[in-house]
Amino acid sequence: MSVFLLSIKGQIERATIPDCPELFVKYQFVYGDDWIVTTGIEEGITQICKRYDPGQDFVFNFPLDVTFKSTNPRGWPQLVLCTYGRDTWGQEIIRGYGVCFIPVSLGSNIKKMVGMFVPEASNTASKLSTLFSGRPPELYDPRILSRNRGREGL
Repeated sequence: MSVFLLSIKGQIERATIPDCPELFVKYQFVYGDDWIVTTGIEEGITQICKRYDPGQDFVFNFPLDVTFKSTNPRGWPQLVLCTYGRDTWGQEIIRGYGVCFIPVSLGSNIKKMVGMFVPEASNTASKLSTLFSGRPPELYDPRILSRNRGREGL
């Protein structure tokens, strides 16, 4: 049986999230059943990045280095990103979710911009809870963003 390797070397470079003085990113690679991580770390957390000027981006330059092995391209790896920051009471709250496929093309300077979103409360009770607690709704399992099934209501 023949296999192929996919080596990913890159970085989480920067983020633009308004109204947030500090930020960190939780990331994880999500992939199909035929894929195996041969080297590297498939999930992790970046350092906390602070900014002092609200007009600046958060600069992480956090390295990613992982190698996958597979027998077919079905279930091509995706990178799921969850950004967190602190609210005025110092609690960690979600600031955005994003997901992107790992680029298929070869290259040493491929940049991907990942759009981020925050879920909204779906009913009045949840909206009131969000209003009084200051915590937006969070996904129980962010990997759902990488799947076709189960994300209809997002």
